[in-house]
Amino acid sequence: MLRDHKHFEKYCEPRVVSIGPIHHGKPKYRLAEEYKLTLAENFIEESGKTDKELYMVIKNKIEQLRECFDEEVIHNYNDEALAWMLFVDGCATLKFIDSVVEKKVKEFQIKNGQVAFVQQDLFLLENQLPYRILDDLIKNSKEGKKLKESVQSFIDTQSMTKKTEEPPPNKEPVHLLDLLRNRLLGCTHDLSPKSNEKEWQSYRNVQELIAVGIHLKSSNS
Repeated sequence: MLRDHKHFEKYCEPRVVSIGPIHHGKPKYRLAEEYKLTLAENFIEESGKTDKELYMVIKNKIEQLRECFDEEVIHNYNDEALAWMLFVDGCATLKFIDSVVEKKVKEFQIKNGQVAFVQQDLFLLENQLPYRILDDLIKNSKEGKKLKESVQSFIDTQSMTKKTEEPPPNKEPVHLLDLLRNRLLGCTHDLSPKSNEKEWQSYRNVQELIAVGIHLKSSNS
């Protein structure tokens, strides 16, 4: 149903960066691939592990990870190519999230406008990584505790709802979008024991809001 919408590409395809196999390799995301390699390299340096050690964390589970995708999406990728893609994307995603939370994105020369678009892209349905990839990379990094807290803070900033005291369900989220969905519904998969409430951020401009039926007026202040 979504694909039949005349604005499908505008609302459903990534604007800046491709994560995972569905949109991988498209020319419009070529520049982002360079940024991903830089982010991934930095993640590896801070992890206390070698690139081979972290890569093998993903490679050793590639059969299970293949089952997370429709065969039509991944049939052109052998195990090595798919594992490498998921490895780079996982490392880059976690480093980007941590950099946003720590307000250090400018160290990678990523402009504010691009940061906003990347944050939107990370929550598109066709732009998701299996959450077990992120979780395994976090567990194998010496920065694991900090990374867990960063992911939780990042999810909190995307939500306009107050966090509930309801205990989280005892199951792993499917991907980042699922983690956000649980947060919005009040079933928070709390990754850190002391996550603080953050102010919700929206990066939609007025024209986009009006286009989907949200009307605004200026306040007196």
